[in-house]
Amino acid sequence: ILNEESIKYLQEHPELEGSIDAVIANPPFVTVEDQSAEMKDRVVKLLGEAGKGRVDLYLAMLRLSIEILKPGGFGLFVLPQNFLLADSAVGMRRYLTERTWIHCLADLSAVPVFGDIGVYVILLVIQKLPEAGQSAPNAIIVRAQDMVGQALQDVLEGRTIESPYYSIYEASQKAFSEDSWSVLPPQSAAIQRKFTEFAELRSFTQLRQGIITGADDIFLVPSRDVAKDEAPIYIPFLADRDMEAYAVPRSYPRSFFYPYLDGRPLEEDVLRTKFPRTWNYLVTYRSRLEARKTVKTKGVAWWRPAWPREPQNLLRPKIITPHLVISPRFALDAVGRLAVSHSPIVFAKRQDVEQDRSEERRVGKECRSRWSPYH
Repeated sequence: ILNEESIKYLQEHPELEGSIDAVIANPPFVTVEDQSAEMKDRVVKLLGEAGKGRVDLYLAMLRLSIEILKPGGFGLFVLPQNFLLADSAVGMRRYLTERTWIHCLADLSAVPVFGDIGVYVILLVIQKLPEAGQSAPNAIIVRAQDMVGQALQDVLEGRTIESPYYSIYEASQKAFSEDSWSVLPPQSAAIQRKFTEFAELRSFTQLRQGIITGADDIFLVPSRDVAKDEAPIYIPFLADRDMEAYAVPRSYPRSFFYPYLDGRPLEEDVLRTKFPRTWNYLVTYRSRLEARKTVKTKGVAWWRPAWPREPQNLLRPKIITPHLVISPRFALDAVGRLAVSHSPIVFAKRQDVEQDRSEERRVGKECRSRWSPYH
């Protein structure tokens, strides 16, 4: 039995590398702030590329343990739960997956293993890769909320269980190939794998924000009050609370004043001469509109909404969702004629895709109109 500072001792005895059958350790969890300058330097040098960011002392102990194991040797560790996800541990997670098999990972973070000191732990059992001739085993994953002793006994006896107190299931070594180790139960893992088969939404869509006026109570007017000859400078407004799942309502009680005409910005003289009712309405609120910050600092004309969004980024087929929402709710503005205030809008990066969908809708509508039970 040696009472030594482990890192210093093992570095001074290189002959120990690859000589140990088993390592069992509950290495100290010591953050960067609590390490001496000498220890901090030693840890950084030892970890090399495997240590970046605010590395904890236990990561150095873990690496040394792997180095001194024989091929086929086992390591058993008590580690902090954040080892599974922390950016500072990415290098060591990669180091482990390249040099070891994970035999067992028991997440005990829901159980106060060390009482009330606020440390959440996992148990990790690894095997250093044997020299040749063995196939990789599946890892045993344990997630325990209670009855830890019984859960670990079931692991030793080779049981897989799903209960209110703990779950035990198997995962392939590929489950540890990601930068973060979020090892899911089989059903969740299957869903996750399915999601990874799809392209990310941002690869073919763009995210924008709806109209920001700085004075919605002025620029939003009852639709029934919009004169028919002035309708070209108004667009229907869809409020967050009126958004339905997948669809949009048939009627819109309010409309936005939208300062574009035939896709081009509306000029003030055109507004005054061609749309006098709207001009006179805005003039009654001129002092309030001039007090907006965008007018004073950004040079926005007093009668214009602060950020009305250009037609090519607003009046097009899009997915819309409320600005603030508790549960997901997405609606499709298939025609591309609605305005939203502040809310996110999602549209395709390629407009030819929208045209294809529009053609599909036209053909589908035509087919439905010709259909009868006798065809």
